[in-house]
Amino acid sequence: MGRITLHLAENPRDMERPFAFLATYVKQLNARGEAEHLPLAKALKELAQDAVALRSLLLPLQSGAEASPVLGELVSSKKVFQAIAWTPEQAHAFLSELPQMEESGLVVKVPDWWQGRRPPSPQVQVVLDTGEKRQGLGFETLLKFKATVALGQQELTAQELDALLHSTAPLVSLKGRWIQPDRKKLAEALAFWHRAQQAHEQGIPFHQGLRWLAGWQGRSTGAEAPPPGSTVVQAGPQFSAWLSEMRAEAQTPQPPPSGLRGRPRHGRSNAPRREPPTIERPAASTTRPAAVSTDMLKCSTRDAVANDEDSSRRAELNLPWKA
Repeated sequence: MGRITLHLAENPRDMERPFAFLATYVKQLNARGEAEHLPLAKALKELAQDAVALRSLLLPLQSGAEASPVLGELVSSKKVFQAIAWTPEQAHAFLSELPQMEESGLVVKVPDWWQGRRPPSPQVQVVLDTGEKRQGLGFETLLKFKATVALGQQELTAQELDALLHSTAPLVSLKGRWIQPDRKKLAEALAFWHRAQQAHEQGIPFHQGLRWLAGWQGRSTGAEAPPPGSTVVQAGPQFSAWLSEMRAEAQTPQPPPSGLRGRPRHGRSNAPRREPPTIERPAASTTRPAAVSTDMLKCSTRDAVANDEDSSRRAELNLPWKA
């Protein structure tokens, strides 16, 4: 006896309730080794005489009902044993509690667009470009920019954007797929770029455009900026082609300027390394000191003793140190 699986699928034939819910269980594997799903209601009939097996099958469902309010309501009303048509609000509430259900041992299958526990959302797309020819581009060029709203690579029309911002449903069907819009973030981003366009009617400086492309939008410096994750900045056709030429030129080795007499540092040139000049040091002396004979040592010792005795006599006679 397999595990219980909760299914959420799209129901395009019903515009008011475009989602469908169904709970199934796996009874056995078919001839191809695939799991054969049957409605959970059939388990009540087939296992009516086997209370232990039925309790074991429904145990994860009971645990999930205790952790998830949505599933708890389905179990208490016994609607979990039926196929149900859901509104976008009901489907969103179910999707929001997936972690609790899965932690209880239930298998949950949902549409592919619910990626990372959140479907895609529209973003503001800013395109930087210039109307000048590429030969006239330079670091003093002012770049024009245009802000639109798009879902992926599909730009929204004015009517679609207006309907999106004024709707209240947590899930919205847009461009043939369901999305979960963050209306507050989208409205703040649109307002920011609208103010930016009014403040830079003639265009923005070249260095500012490069900062936008690199992802810098001023938030780290305390300046006004759009909400994080709400904007994607791209280079237009002419600006993109010019940047590609700049990258290619930077990667191409350039010859040194004419008249340059400097020598590259060691390790940065293919020329053979010149060894430093050798400094000759004077050879160490091989002359050995003269040997001291035993007679010379005895004489020196005898003279030293005599001098000591003579000094003692002068001290006793109170004679001056030198006669």
